[in-house]
Amino acid sequence: MAALLYLCRELLTVVIMCYCVRHHAGNENDGEKMRVHWRTWSQQAFETAKKENKPILLNLFAVWRHWCHRMDADCYENDEIASIINSRTIPVRVDIDERPDIKERYHAGGFPTTAFLDAAGNKLLGGTYFPPHEMKVLINQIADNFHKIVEQKRKAVSEKTPVSPHSPQKAELDKQLVEAITQELITTADLFHGGWGGAPKFPPHAAINAACALFQKTADAKLRDAVVKTLNGLRGIYDPVEGGFFRYAINQDWSEPHYEKLLETNAGLLRNYLYGFVTTKDEEYRKITQGIISYLNKNLTGQELGGFFASQDADEEYYALDMNKRKACKAPATDKTVFVNLNAQAVSAYLDAAQILGDQAALAFALKTLDVLLGNYVSSQGVAHYRREENRKTQTVQGLFADVVFLATACLDAYEATFNAKYRTAALDLLKQFEHFYCTTEKLFRDRKTQDEDIGDLTKARFDFFENIAACDFLLRCCDHTENEALKERARTVLTALAPHAPPYHANGAGFAMAVERMLTGFVVHIVGARDTVRDSPLLQQLAQVVLPKSVVTLDIRDDVKLLQEKGYPLSEKPAAYVCYNGMCRPPASDIVRLQKILAGIIKQA
Repeated sequence: MAALLYLCRELLTVVIMCYCVRHHAGNENDGEKMRVHWRTWSQQAFETAKKENKPILLNLFAVWRHWCHRMDADCYENDEIASIINSRTIPVRVDIDERPDIKERYHAGGFPTTAFLDAAGNKLLGGTYFPPHEMKVLINQIADNFHKIVEQKRKAVSEKTPVSPHSPQKAELDKQLVEAITQELITTADLFHGGWGGAPKFPPHAAINAACALFQKTADAKLRDAVVKTLNGLRGIYDPVEGGFFRYAINQDWSEPHYEKLLETNAGLLRNYLYGFVTTKDEEYRKITQGIISYLNKNLTGQELGGFFASQDADEEYYALDMNKRKACKAPATDKTVFVNLNAQAVSAYLDAAQILGDQAALAFALKTLDVLLGNYVSSQGVAHYRREENRKTQTVQGLFADVVFLATACLDAYEATFNAKYRTAALDLLKQFEHFYCTTEKLFRDRKTQDEDIGDLTKARFDFFENIAACDFLLRCCDHTENEALKERARTVLTALAPHAPPYHANGAGFAMAVERMLTGFVVHIVGARDTVRDSPLLQQLAQVVLPKSVVTLDIRDDVKLLQEKGYPLSEKPAAYVCYNGMCRPPASDIVRLQKILAGIIKQA
């Protein structure tokens, strides 16, 4: 009888919790309740604002962000506030995942961003979440004083004291620069809680990968400690029930996570824990990588057709449930949009899992997804950021550099994992698009192509630090594969332009250090043999254990005879590895033991 009562009580708890979760989700996600007459970001919207002498109300939102849903429920579904917005402003709503270029130029530090613009797209005022009473007052104040505010803004800009032109101090791209960033990684690491910096705590993807690589190079135990503390601390935002990581933690000790799950977060952490496993051989890290892949496969992928989904909504009540209670409840909503830049990064992470863990299912899905991206998102016009069919029309955005550089990188990763020539060809084809983004005056890559219909801050060039690092890394790898030294010189030029800006990025400058390390050392491994036999060679499995920046280039004894003769490599059917570092190539290694000795010697010398 006691057991029956216990069972009934547990069942009732589940029912109540499920009702609360569903009720909560319904209030947040029911688009039919949206009463504001939203417009898309378009010339038409700004022309209407000019014609009617009204401010633009710009709402930057994310489908996965709890406070964006709160803003919708509290303000935009409020009849009185919606009426004021519709009558006194031109409301424009932008999904930040669909338009990261607008997000980066107009966000006010968080999401939602609530910004007011003039008809030329100049920002007048910006904030994040506003409660209903404040929102109502704010809109009326902006509308009542619109012309006065615009004039004050114009006057402030015209009277602003011009900054004296000066060139930032030039930083030399040498080993001392890499060593300085290495020491910064060590000295700024939070060795108590893990990670770098204070609250809120976001996963430091670049810093973890760099610390793993630099530990392999230097054997400095402090770097290993930073990796271990960080990977252990990150468990505070890991979902122990369904796997996968939440976006970030509110507190410095990784407690109180924000419960949205993003593809970008989990793809980055998959690579982090793979490198952590290689660095420490800790089986717990292997289990976490498998938990991430399991979560993604179940919740954020289209397994049959290929493709990774963007995100899963936050839901604090749902994620407080245990496994049995979650099974009885509807899971938080998933945004099934396929964004090319995020998918490409996930493909690269899955390819790492295939090489480090021998996960053939991850390899197959990565290649399936990559084929979908190349087949459906790449055209003569460029690379589409996403594609969506609405009212028999295809909605998309093109001309973003992140899509090009990360897709090109994924193609090169796929070639090094499979030696399928079509992926190398695809990577080099995408390389041709880089010139459309290159700015000859700044010697950096813009984040987007300029277009005739650009409005406001979209007309201003923006140079993303991390996208430029990724571009340099790709250029250097392409140089290794093609021996086109012009690519290396372009990477050197961009890195030189980035160098003065690297120190302020602290731990985030770690990716910059890794690109400089690749340029200085030229760590390349030539695998000579028949491609079919090379693909299954245990030599590749051994090379997967090296997380230092490297390129693995296959030279086929049938297709690359001239190049093999130039390098003096014998035409042998049996695969052999020639490890080149700092411009010198070591004798061939045709077995794992020999390769291990060569790699150990190089790493010690580095």
